[in-house]
Amino acid sequence: MNPILALTIFVAAAATCHAYEPGEFAAEYHALDRVAGAALRSPAELPRVVAVLGSVLLGKPSDTIGDFRQLTDLGTDGMARLHLAEAESRCYAAEKLGETGSQPASEILSKFRLEDAPSDRRYYLLGCVTVGLKEIGERAAGDNAEDKIRFARGVLNEHSYKGDVEDLVYGWAINRLCDLGSSSDFPLIESSMNAIHNDWWGKSELEFCRDRIAVLARDPDRTKALGTVLLPAGHVEDSRIHGWAIYQLVAMHSADADRALTRYFAEVDKLDRDNPLHYEAVWQAQDVNEAWKAYGRHY
Repeated sequence: MNPILALTIFVAAAATCHAYEPGEFAAEYHALDRVAGAALRSPAELPRVVAVLGSVLLGKPSDTIGDFRQLTDLGTDGMARLHLAEAESRCYAAEKLGETGSQPASEILSKFRLEDAPSDRRYYLLGCVTVGLKEIGERAAGDNAEDKIRFARGVLNEHSYKGDVEDLVYGWAINRLCDLGSSSDFPLIESSMNAIHNDWWGKSELEFCRDRIAVLARDPDRTKALGTVLLPAGHVEDSRIHGWAIYQLVAMHSADADRALTRYFAEVDKLDRDNPLHYEAVWQAQDVNEAWKAYGRHY
């Protein structure tokens, strides 16, 4: 899997459990995406989805292994290759629980205790759980962008987190503001990033944030703004922004966004095979198709 694209497909905001080496747990993330996608395809599956994700988070995936198989269509061999007890898998399960925005998910996340995790990963997993709860809080705050921006801004103003928990929670809120294109909040984004990563990595992330905000300022229609990055004839965007735009479109779960991606891949397919953009698009198309399959859509 292309590492740049793996970064963006699994990290809506490149901020939490798998922000650095996503390829190592790609199979686990795809499988958990399929579990979570079942609730989107059929809302009646939500209780089973929450139970499966909860068992992974709490380090007891065997408790719901039968439901896991059914929700993912993975056979015995496929299941045997998954490392669901690893902290990275458990972190992603916490994120997926948060994305359901449901009360049962909130209850499971709230049940997490430090003793449920290995001693060397306790605060890391606590941070993941806290991010999951913030995801639920954001959904409860409202559906429009301003509500989400206000919520993320409030998280950065809390100043109540330390260590790994602070890194993950602040990282989540920072990236929510960047992905929502909140240019007026950039001073807060910058000061918050400097509080957790006042180094070259933090500076790089701030530049990435500026680039995202600039892209979203191109058009008030989010789909159209993101689509400006996907211009095969004059491809000048860097690969990270390119991958980010593609998976922001995937995450919109809208017919217009899906059509924009389908048009893009059809155009790129016409390019010479030795064109770097064509080579990159092969990996992109595979990743997008895997993401769509999790939610019952197909490229």
